Amino acid sequence: MITPTTLSDPIYSNEEAARKHLENIRWSNGVTCPLCGTVENVRPVQGESMGPGWFYCPACQDKFTVRTKSIYERSHIPLHKWVLAFRLMADLLFGNVPFYEMARYGCLFPKDAPGGGFGIRGVPSG
Repeated sequence: MITPTTLSDPIYSNEEAARKHLENIRWSNGVTCPLCGTVENVRPVQGESMGPGWFYCPACQDKFTVRTKSIYERSHIPLHKWVLAFRLMADLLFGNVPFYEMARYGCLFPKDAPGGGFGIRGVPSG
């Protein structure tokens, strides 16, 4: 999956579009439970109570989203801001984006930037 090049693309401003984009990247060969690794019988959770993007794994009998077992898991920052922050980091040489620059683009608020920037730089490659 190729990440869109224009910053006007919905994945940079819409939570639902960003979630679907990250799901396509993470689970390009089908949804896999990040808790137990099961591929079979994993299904989306139906109903309004959970909201979009939730899946249920019958093997471990647990629910999960694209955020589960990732750097986004306990983050209160919306996914579309994470996607935009990654895009900005990838565009600039060595990924050195000043925190105030991310705040200017609306990726992170100044209070979030130190933790968010460290989280992005701390992601192992490969």
